[in-house]
Amino acid sequence: MLAAALALGMAASGVAVWTASAATNYWTTPAEIKVVDDALLTTLIDERADGETRITETINGTSTSYTPARETYSPADRQWQGLPSVARMGDRLWAVWYTGGNGEPRQLNYLVIAYSDDGGENWVDPFLIVDHADPEHTGVNTGVPNFWVDEEGELCLTYIQYYTWIIRFHDADAADIGDVTWDEPVRFTNSKLHKPPTFVTDADGSTVMMIASEAEAGDTHTDTTKIFVSADGGQTWQQRAHLPSAAPNNRLYPESQIVQTADGALLLVSRLEKGSGGGIECAWSYDYGYTWTDYAFNLGAPFIGPGSKFHIMRLASGNLLFVNHSTTSSRASLYAYLSEDGGDTWVSMPLDTRSDVSYPCAFESDGKVYVTWDKGRYLEKEIRLTILDEEDIRAGRIVSEGSADKLVVSKLNDEYTDIVELVTQFEHEYEVPVGTPSSQIRDELPESIVVKDNQGNEYTLTGTWRSSGYDENTAGEYAITFSTTLPATLSDTYGLLNVRAVLYEEPSSSLGWVLPVCIAGGVVLVGAIVLAVVLVKRKKHAK
Repeated sequence: MLAAALALGMAASGVAVWTASAATNYWTTPAEIKVVDDALLTTLIDERADGETRITETINGTSTSYTPARETYSPADRQWQGLPSVARMGDRLWAVWYTGGNGEPRQLNYLVIAYSDDGGENWVDPFLIVDHADPEHTGVNTGVPNFWVDEEGELCLTYIQYYTWIIRFHDADAADIGDVTWDEPVRFTNSKLHKPPTFVTDADGSTVMMIASEAEAGDTHTDTTKIFVSADGGQTWQQRAHLPSAAPNNRLYPESQIVQTADGALLLVSRLEKGSGGGIECAWSYDYGYTWTDYAFNLGAPFIGPGSKFHIMRLASGNLLFVNHSTTSSRASLYAYLSEDGGDTWVSMPLDTRSDVSYPCAFESDGKVYVTWDKGRYLEKEIRLTILDEEDIRAGRIVSEGSADKLVVSKLNDEYTDIVELVTQFEHEYEVPVGTPSSQIRDELPESIVVKDNQGNEYTLTGTWRSSGYDENTAGEYAITFSTTLPATLSDTYGLLNVRAVLYEEPSSSLGWVLPVCIAGGVVLVGAIVLAVVLVKRKKHAK
């Protein structure tokens, strides 16, 4: 029997106080995978989460004592949720994130696994819970989950609990959810992984798993990134290289990721805090990760960020996908970027231009990319999902069949709503010749707009139309936005208050002559055909 690792005393208020006094090997035992039923939904996530017991824990070196709120495994009790990951297996979508307690990382953290069998329109949340009982209350928590698929095509889930652990699922695409099975969690690596491993082609043509690690179990994050590879599915790992950060004073949670370009080069991308140095530093390897260029920062968009997680991967086409913030100032404006030349140039489309959006993760299946992220972890408590493909990113908006914008995986605060319907109708797309002033479009748009939210509530909005950046002399696409003051709990999540203006170059109106010539009986016959091209103003109506 392990020695008790807690001290039980009495607080001034007379309630029990639990304090973790020493680590035990419970940190190195697997979490439990629980199938959710009605009984579990009413079970406390921890005996200390009763709304009365005080606990003490150390977070980033600072000890705090507090009384957790009463919390069961019911979604209604979640005080926060975020850091999601997504996968598609057959016709089933899987999502995972973590929650529990009043934030992260905390002793009471646990994982939520949900699934959808209708393309993401509806979700079973929660389907499974991954949690550690922590019977001696030593502060064991589970967090930072990531879905990925191994070389055998099996769905895998890795998460951090001192080490990085792995759960392997079997028949995750089974028509009957009851036929899905899974193995008990086992230790995957001593490294604390914030992203899935990257499968790369090695020098001999074989496929190996590669990870970038800044911290081993028991360590805090360091200013050095270590590169490890495994050629046996994660049974063993070998260090291939290490490289120091170029900005160690601005590096706290690097959350490094590796991607291999179509020509075999490796790109390492690491996070810098609070937009320092542009918010991201990068290094390259041209010999399969044995040697690397020095880290470099201040690289410009899209390698910028506010100090938050991003996602980079190579698509089946060989092109690169990079999901990241378009700003260094705050966790706002998530974009999907696409590069067809190994990362030299990029095109993009907005995913979510709202504030407090973060931690994107993406998964590709059958030509579609599934991107998930969190919005307002502690307020709206949303997990969103967009389905897109390369055509959408090139167009800068959702245009392809089968794509979907900002599906709700989970949203726990009903006070916050989305505009989903325009009662007042107006043009949403204009195609006009270069030289058309924005005022000509704005004058056609209403100054008062009636909208409905997803709960059926109706609002009358008044404001003005703004066309920041509009250049009537330059062809291109421009956004004209309705500037209004929305209620604090209402959001134009889907951009229904935006108008798209496309300025196109108008060909010359001069006549074009075609002179067909033929010879008949030694006589040259010349005929003249006049070709005139007439262009008219094109205006597309919103449905």
